[in-house]
This record gives sequence, C-alpha cells and structure tokens, in this order.
Amino acid sequence: MGYIGSKPANKPITSADIEDSIITAADLGANSVDSSELVDGSIDTSHLGNLQVTTAKLAADAVDGTKLADDAVNSEHYTDGSIDTAHIADDQITLAKMASGTDGNIISYDASGNPVAIATGNDGQVLTSAGAGQPPAFEAAVGGSFVKLMSGSASSSVTHNLVGFVDTSKYNNYWVFLGNILGQSANTIDFQFADGSGAMTGADYLYSGHGWRSSDNAVNVNGEYANQIELCASMQGNANQPSFCQFYMTVNPNSNYDGKTIQGVSWGWRTDVNDVMICNVMGWQNSTHTVTGFSLHASGNDATTFDYEIYGITK
Repeated sequence: MGYIGSKPANKPITSADIEDSIITAADLGANSVDSSELVDGSIDTSHLGNLQVTTAKLAADAVDGTKLADDAVNSEHYTDGSIDTAHIADDQITLAKMASGTDGNIISYDASGNPVAIATGNDGQVLTSAGAGQPPAFEAAVGGSFVKLMSGSASSSVTHNLVGFVDTSKYNNYWVFLGNILGQSANTIDFQFADGSGAMTGADYLYSGHGWRSSDNAVNVNGEYANQIELCASMQGNANQPSFCQFYMTVNPNSNYDGKTIQGVSWGWRTDVNDVMICNVMGWQNSTHTVTGFSLHASGNDATTFDYEIYGITK
C-alpha cells in the first residue's frame, strides 16, 4: 500500500497512544496477565471461582481460630491421638465421658503407673493393699475385724428381740453395745438366746457375775439351769443418768455344750440409793438350738428403751 506523503516512522505503540476502555478482555491472550500486573488486594471474593481455593493455595499456618466458625470442626477432622493433656481443660472429664466398665470394679494404677481396673471381689471381701508397685486387690477380711451388722434405737417395750444377724459362716463372735438404757426400776435386764421361734426360755442357762457399788457394797448375780442370764445388774437410771451394757456373744456351731456363751459388763446409776455400780457377768446355754440372735427382758416387766449396735467379729 502506498502512502500519501511521508511514510510513518516505525515507532512502538505505548499506553499513551491507546484511548481508555479500548482494550477489552477479548483482546487479551490467554494466560497473558501475570500477578505482577494486578493491583495488590484487587482480587476480591467475586473474582474467585467456586472451589478454586485448594489446600495447596493456603500458606502454612495461615488459617487461625478467627477464620473458623464456632463448632465447625468435627472429630472426623482431628488427627488420631492429637488431643493431648494440654488441650483438655481441668474438670472436663465427667463420668459420662468415661468408657463403660464392669460393675464393682475400682480404678487404680499398675506398677508402670498406668490405669488398671481392680476386679470386683466376692461378698464380704475387703480391698487390701498389695504393697508398693502393685495394685490393691479384694481379699478375705483378716480375722478379728469388726463388721457392723445392726444398729438402731429400741422403742419402749418389756421384751426386745434382736435377731437375724447371726451368720456362723462368717462370724462366731459378736460384740454388742447397749447405750442410754432407760426404764429399769432397780431390776435386772435378762438375756436369752433366740432362734427362729423366738426367745429360748428353757431352764438350761448357767451364769455368774460380780460387781461393786460406789457405796462399797458388793453386787452378785448367779444361777444354774435358770431360764435366763441376768445380763444388766439392778440399776435405776433416768434421762440424765442412763445405764449402759456391752458384751461379747459367742455362737460356735461345732459345740453343743458351751457353744453359746456371753461375757460382758454393765454400769450405771441407782437413783434409789444414790450410787453408781458396775457388774461383770458371764454365762452359757447348754442347748443344741440354732441361734439367730437374742432377746432382752426386764425382770420386773419394766418397759425399757435403749440404743444398740451389734458387730460381727470376722474369723
């Protein structure tokens, strides 16, 4: 093509030679605009395609807690074993969060300091230390331990039956305490062994006792083939000066003659003579009946009340 006049100089076109808004997206070649040509911060949300921000596009440690919605991260996103002690707040492990175990087991620690379940023991066994470096274990109670079997307050009555506690498979010896005895009118409280039918009233009791009063008078109780044992001496207390009694009771199923014995002591006040007294007594019953407990009866048919505790002494 020819030119009218002089030929234009061979000169590059610069941005100054291009009018504004002349170059459109259609005039740009594919992949022709590099990040260096972009204004910092000009890529906003509307310019990002869906699903275009991949893990590879995120800088390491770039996402912090402020970029995560509350309750947005589920357990499936945790790395196994990644929740360590530092990330668990104090007092956050409740019983509901603990794994289920076996009824009666106790959590302890083994020689390595790791948690371990102590297997449930049998009825009547006690938790026993196995020494340093070993978890404890349930074992049979050492002979001579006191186990409370019954306790309470006896309501006002002439006769009191305390039965159902004897178990010769575990205990041959029993310790009984009677406190705050009220209602005696200078009469004794008599003792009788009891079986499934009630008090054993046969004339097969033998007993002997001796004590003293503060007035220096002796107190003696005794009987041979009587219907009862005079357990508590003749006292007469009141609400401010009650009487007391404690005794050991032996039930030996392997002996008929002296298999059922008691030995105890009573002490208290005699308001009618204004002195205190104490009396020791022992007795046995020559009988083959099976014992389930004992019966107490005021010799003067006095209505008495008292508190009681009954313990079995392990074999």
